[in-house]
Amino acid sequence: MLGVPPTHVVVTDDPTRSPALPRPADLITVHDPDHPGRVYRFVPETGHGGIYHLLDECPLCGGEVPVAAITSLLDLGRYLAAMGHLGPDTDADAPQTPDEFVGDPGHRDGCSALATW
Repeated sequence: MLGVPPTHVVVTDDPTRSPALPRPADLITVHDPDHPGRVYRFVPETGHGGIYHLLDECPLCGGEVPVAAITSLLDLGRYLAAMGHLGPDTDADAPQTPDEFVGDPGHRDGCSALATW
């Protein structure tokens, strides 16, 4: 995934999204081989092979929710740069927030982004 060796990728059932679906959803955890300790979590977009939603903290509630559609390392780098994760000297526009952000069950109770999943 994204050029990361398979030994750094773990796929498990997603405990947050699976209860709302007819079959368990996948949760993909990627350990960055170039930066030990840096971990990214993704959920695959349903019906669109090769598109993954990066999970990150909701700015409204702090829950772990889909924040960007990722199809390549460029997309991931663009998001990380826009969020300041690559240092203060980077300047990038964040990718558009996916529709799946609203209503995702990863939002905490009372979050204004939470709608019926």
